[in-house]
Amino acid sequence: MLACLLLALPAAQTVQHTYYGDSAGDEFGSAVDVLGDLDGDGRDEFVVGAHWDSNNGFHAGSVTVFDGRTGQALAVFYGDTTQDWLGTSVAGAGDVDADGVPDIIAGAPQPSPSISKLGYARVYSGRTGATLYTWYGGAVEDYAGYAVDGVGDLDRDGHAEIAVSAKNDDTLAGVDSGSVTVYSGSTGTVLFFFSGDSGGDYLGTSLAGCGDVNADGVPDIAAGASPIFGTGYVRVFSGRDGSSLQYYSYGGMFDQFGVSCDGAGDVDGDGYGDVIVGANLDGGFPEPGSARVLSGASGGLIHEYWGDLDADSFGWSVRNAGDVDGDGVPDALVGAWQSLIGFGNGYARLFSGADGAVLLTLTGEGLDDDFGYAVAPAGDTDGEGLLDLLVGALSDDDNGASCGSARLLTGFLLLREVAPGVAGAANVLEAAHATPGARVYFAYGSSAGRTPIPGCGSLSVGILHAQLAGTAYADPQGHAALARNVPAAASGRLFFYQAVQPSLCLASAVLSITFS
Repeated sequence: MLACLLLALPAAQTVQHTYYGDSAGDEFGSAVDVLGDLDGDGRDEFVVGAHWDSNNGFHAGSVTVFDGRTGQALAVFYGDTTQDWLGTSVAGAGDVDADGVPDIIAGAPQPSPSISKLGYARVYSGRTGATLYTWYGGAVEDYAGYAVDGVGDLDRDGHAEIAVSAKNDDTLAGVDSGSVTVYSGSTGTVLFFFSGDSGGDYLGTSLAGCGDVNADGVPDIAAGASPIFGTGYVRVFSGRDGSSLQYYSYGGMFDQFGVSCDGAGDVDGDGYGDVIVGANLDGGFPEPGSARVLSGASGGLIHEYWGDLDADSFGWSVRNAGDVDGDGVPDALVGAWQSLIGFGNGYARLFSGADGAVLLTLTGEGLDDDFGYAVAPAGDTDGEGLLDLLVGALSDDDNGASCGSARLLTGFLLLREVAPGVAGAANVLEAAHATPGARVYFAYGSSAGRTPIPGCGSLSVGILHAQLAGTAYADPQGHAALARNVPAAASGRLFFYQAVQPSLCLASAVLSITFS
């Protein structure tokens, strides 16, 4: 069995780039997101917030856009003045100005007495860096810009719309009921305004463009309300008419359900977009935290994930990671920034969208790094055709106390093919994206399932009772190939194959083939 053949080696993940704050106290990595391809080189760019950056005034904040191919900064935007906290939230805005290049949205929610300090959200051009829009909160201490996201082209005019939360807004339902405003990308005017149900709800603690939840062809919007005293909820609003489509609420008082949310993609294959929601204090005191994937069609539970230990704050950040393992189903990324009872490195965990299994666990490098405070998909930054991940660690001390960092993580092994796929002949298994010189193991079996990989934590091979076909060493380009004869008796039978690099605990997606 494969479990008997692999060496027990520590879990790790290839790090392509690590980025740090400029100086102590920046808390770089407070927010992260993928933007899309801004410079036309076929690689996705990404953005990192540093909400306590003081280059333009004490805690004015900053937002940095990075080139996915080179890792160099393409643009840096600073808060207007002292204590703006720009970079508390960042997001890919989509193409707001319809110039063919994705744009950037960032929030600066910290209130102060001057008129410009009601909290604000600002949209920057991905082409030129110019400010396209700035929207301010309606009153002091609204915390406008606490959460932001691009929500797609709701009105079909060719311009992407933007959602901005003001989690302490008092406008409609009472003190701190919270609100989310959806703005037109073409005019900057309000398309929709959503309020919390009652005072103290803090609607807009989280928000996300969540895809097409009701399958009407128009993207929808999810907003989380995470009250201090009360049960949290997430409401999904129609992007077509603003009506309420779904109301999710799990757990009880103090669980913080709704502290994070995102569209999960169509996880269950029913044609409706699903939603993932975090509850970082779920589980009874002291709380490990949880995250749940919920059906867009029925509201029912699809997957439920829990933190490892008490006070992990698991679920503080959740994101749709895209189809990382290549099985056709979007996967989920969840952050737990306070792991080990608040004094640990923090971690981020990738879960299979297909069956909820753990695909990967990423950990911080030092105590109190708060790794996992922010998580995001990073698109394909290295051009390998594989999706990368981005994780913020806002208290990383490597460049000064709490300078913060963001890590772009790659290294998802790919099993390209089993060729020619003919029984009674030699077939070649080819893996790509391995570490040059590393030994790659090729596993196979006749049934899907799980076989643990010793020394790699909860990572497993997606094959039941996996057997070892053989091993090969990766060439300088990271390719490894193994030739094996397939018996004639295998004709017409279904087999599963997977590549594993145990030195870094990397596993490819499972490849299935019926031999002719």
